[in-house]
Amino acid sequence: MKSVGKEKKGKLAQHFSSQAHKAALSDLAQFVHSMNHVDVMLNKQLRAARIKEEEYNLRNQEIMKVDIRHF
Repeated sequence: MKSVGKEKKGKLAQHFSSQAHKAALSDLAQFVHSMNHVDVMLNKQLRAARIKEEEYNLRNQEIMKVDIRHF
C-alpha cells in the first residue's frame, strides 16, 4: 500500500464523505421507515398483539373483581 500522507484523506474517509454514500444512506433510511418494510410490519403486528393481550388481561381483572365482590 502507498502512504497517503498526513493531510490526504484515506479511501474510506473519501467514500464516507462522498455524495454516493450519503445518497445510499438516505435511501436506506427511507426504506427502513417505509410502511412496507418487513421489520416495521412485524413490529406493528407485535404491538397490536401486545395491546390485545393487555386489554384481555385488564378485562379478566375486572371480571375477577366483580366475582370476588359477589362472594
